[in-house]
Parts: sequence; C-alpha cells; structure tokens
Amino acid sequence: MLGIHRAVCGRTLATSLLLGALAPASHAAMARPRTGDPTAADAAGDRGLSDEEVLRRFLARPDEPVRSYRARRHLEITSGALGKKAWMDVRVELDAERGFRYAVTAAGGSEMLQERILHRVLRTEQEVYAAGTNARTALTAENYTFVPDGRSAEGLVSLAATARRREVGLLNGRFLVTPDTADLVEVAGTMAKGPSFWIPRVDLLKRYARIQGHRVNVRVESISHVRVLGESRFTMTSVYEHIDGEPIASPALARFSP
Repeated sequence: MLGIHRAVCGRTLATSLLLGALAPASHAAMARPRTGDPTAADAAGDRGLSDEEVLRRFLARPDEPVRSYRARRHLEITSGALGKKAWMDVRVELDAERGFRYAVTAAGGSEMLQERILHRVLRTEQEVYAAGTNARTALTAENYTFVPDGRSAEGLVSLAATARRREVGLLNGRFLVTPDTADLVEVAGTMAKGPSFWIPRVDLLKRYARIQGHRVNVRVESISHVRVLGESRFTMTSVYEHIDGEPIASPALARFSP
C-alpha cells in the first residue's frame, strides 16, 4: 500500500512542481530586476506612479515569450518522513524544431526520488511543451485578478493575486513588481488546487531575471504537503547560456540574479 502511495505521490508531485515552474517562463515571461539598482527607484520617484497605475502598466505589458534557450539546471528534492534527498544537474535546450530536451550531467542521493520526481519533472516539461498547454497557468489577467496591496520594504509594489479558477498550477498569493516598469520580481503563494488527495497543498516561490533583455525564470522553490509522508521540498535553479540564439556573456551570474 505504501509503495502505491509513493508512486501516486511521485506522479502528482512532479506534475505540480513542473506546472508551477513552467507557467511564467513559457507564456508572457516576466522580469526580475537587480537588487540595489538605483535606476528603477529613481525612475519611480521621478514619475510618482501610484500603485493603481503600476497595476495598469503590469496588465498592459506585452507578451515576451522566450522561443529558444540553452541552460544548465540544478534540481534538488527532500522528502519529509522518508528522510531521503536527491539532486540532479542537467543541460536543457528548447527550440521550435526539436522541442524541449535534457541530458543529465551529474546526480546523487536517492535513486527513487531521482526517477519518480526529478526525472519526471523534466519528462513532464517535454510533454507540456509538446502539447502547448502551458498558457492555462500563465501569470496573466486571463488567469488572475489583481488588487494593489502596498509596497515591500525594498519599494516594490505588491499585487494580491487570486486565481480565476480552482486549478492545479494557478496560485493564490502575491506578485511583487517594480514601481516604474511593472516587471515581475517574485511570485509567492499557495496553489489554488492541490494536485491530489495525497497532496492537498503546494506552496510556491518563483523568481525572475532579465538577462540581456530577455525575461526568464531563474529559480523555483516549493513545499508540497504530502499526507502521511510530510513535507517535500523542491528547488530548481537555472543558468542560461543562450536565449533566442543570443549567447549570454556571463551565464554564472544568472543563477541567483537578485
């Protein structure tokens, strides 16, 4: 019985992690500015945009999808009551002709978690891209309602976000955006619907970077609350080497781009 339970949890957990990771990067991908960059703060002070004006600008932002990329990723998973961990380094590529591909360059820890979670996250990403179904979880007005909710200590505008549907992959939480250009910095919240009975809740944190003008997701963190087995913690960071055919000058800087 426990073996079946673990298998079911592995499938649903991997799918939910993948949906949370993919949504913004594949449709209307949005940016994360550099912490400590005075340009954004100075522009905001000069223009004096209200939070309502920032929200309008955020909703009016054009779609800026990344059509191809090559990157290095580091994935980690820790499974609560099982007391097991696993990690994996992979090279990933996306293009219109061949779709999404990946190759594992190093791995360690639990082989069960590698196969049932980490490999499944990547295989599911292949399926999502091939099916073209990722727009249903994009961070757009079609999927969310937004209300201004004050400013962070760093001066970022907080937008309370409510999913328009109770659906796996959508979140209820808050978006942080820059006060001048309304670029997305961070998304944090709880999935609007748990992926299964065994996983009733998933908390997600997503961070973004603008790298040589391209907007990409650079980090995903999640905590999945699994019945009986406890919490599973997942992280995935990306270091981009090429985006839309353009080589990235300093790819190492992209992993934890603030």
